[in-house]
Amino acid sequence: MSQIALEKLGARFPDKVVETHCLRGDETVVLESAVLKEACQYLRDEPSLRFNMLTDATAVDYLHYPGWEAPRFEVVYHLYSLGNRARLRIKVRLPEERPEVDSLWQGECFVFDERVSVDH
Repeated sequence: MSQIALEKLGARFPDKVVETHCLRGDETVVLESAVLKEACQYLRDEPSLRFNMLTDATAVDYLHYPGWEAPRFEVVYHLYSLGNRARLRIKVRLPEERPEVDSLWQGECFVFDERVSVDH
């Protein structure tokens, strides 16, 4: 099912999908950040997909990662389709100057705010 979701995202947002990959059954799509909210809404509302649960939202800072060029940050979402029992990972890469994304889920802001306050 997650492989089908990758194919449908590629068809719906052909020039906004940066890359896709699968490792041991974990399907991942890297999107341009400008389309994140629209893509998540599509994944949630499309009857054949129904990725209706955000199970995790996190971020990666590649500041000291060997060989990593740019952009510095990556926001990672793990979605789950309750009806299809399928998982999907979505990533967006963000520059250091403006590491912001427009979100579809209300509780996500709390998760990021809590982590930021712990890190500082």
